[in-house]
Amino acid sequence: MNVQTYSSYAAINTASPISNGQFDTTQMAYSPGVQGSIVVVTLYYEWPIYLSLLGGNLSNLNGGSRLLVATSVFRNEPY
Repeated sequence: MNVQTYSSYAAINTASPISNGQFDTTQMAYSPGVQGSIVVVTLYYEWPIYLSLLGGNLSNLNGGSRLLVATSVFRNEPY
């Protein structure tokens, strides 16, 4: 899980956390921000690929896994 805070929507980093076929966790952090800040919550799951359908390679990580990503962007309430 990665929780990052940004000052504007344009500053949001959408770069892939995959480096040389490995899931790079060095940039992961937990920063929930303060009132009014823009927060991006990203969840990652390494899904093992056992079978390739129709000869296609679905893996994007070394070892035959696929990195699944879910992201939510919101602004904190002005509490």
